[in-house]
Amino acid sequence: SFEAFQMLPRFKKAMHTFTGFDDVQSFKCWYDLCNHMGGAERLKRWRGSQEERGSRTYEEHVRLEARKLKPIDGCLLFWVIVQTGINEDVAAELFRVSTSTVSRIFNTWACFQTRFVRESFPVPSVALVEQQADPEVFGRFQKVYQHPRPSHILDCNERPIQHPSDFQAIRTCHSDYKGGPTAKTLGACSLVGANVFNCKARPGRITDTAITKKTFKKFVERGACYPADKGFDTCQEWMGPMGAKLIHPPKKLRNQDRYARHVAREGSRQANLRIHVERMFGRTLEY
Repeated sequence: SFEAFQMLPRFKKAMHTFTGFDDVQSFKCWYDLCNHMGGAERLKRWRGSQEERGSRTYEEHVRLEARKLKPIDGCLLFWVIVQTGINEDVAAELFRVSTSTVSRIFNTWACFQTRFVRESFPVPSVALVEQQADPEVFGRFQKVYQHPRPSHILDCNERPIQHPSDFQAIRTCHSDYKGGPTAKTLGACSLVGANVFNCKARPGRITDTAITKKTFKKFVERGACYPADKGFDTCQEWMGPMGAKLIHPPKKLRNQDRYARHVAREGSRQANLRIHVERMFGRTLEY
């Protein structure tokens, strides 16, 4: 429990080791933020189907079955599993609850925090990016990309997943880039590397263009410029009619051995600015 963590001799280091938060105060601040106006305390967990509960209503069932963990302990359980990667059986022993309870608590807090973050920190508009960006950084992007309104940097990330048993799933999840089944996500960061958008994972076979169109299209604004790598080269086909522009390094021609010197130099200048999105993914993976 959260109280037990504070009783450990080296609880500050333990909190960072088990949850990723620097100290107890940081974790408590995050929980208090999630619990704004009592949101975390009003969370309800599904306790089974109507057949399993008999004739009782959902409210009666929740009232009869008192919570086995406090809301702050449920939040702690979620971050311990995320940080350490322990399975549900081990977490059940640590928190002295059943494995099914661990599963329900983890799913509840995963959904709640995802929705809370997306609604509390929406994707910033291009006007807000222009207003908040450092003038020197903003000017550097304008110069390199030769566009007056540079916006979010786009990139995809693939992570290996367990080999599916279904043949159709194997086909849809296979990635030629990674050489195996993967899950692909699209991320966007601000001009200084702040994480502003992440989509739900898609099968690894989906192209960068397709996942961008499916998940990021509603955030594209007229007159904006979106830096990306050469895997997004066909995004301009649907961004163009929307009045936006996607800038990417040139791709080699089929019979071309190397880039021209000026083309390689320009691609290198763009890559130096796009490094922020790679660092964003790196911070997530290190956590």
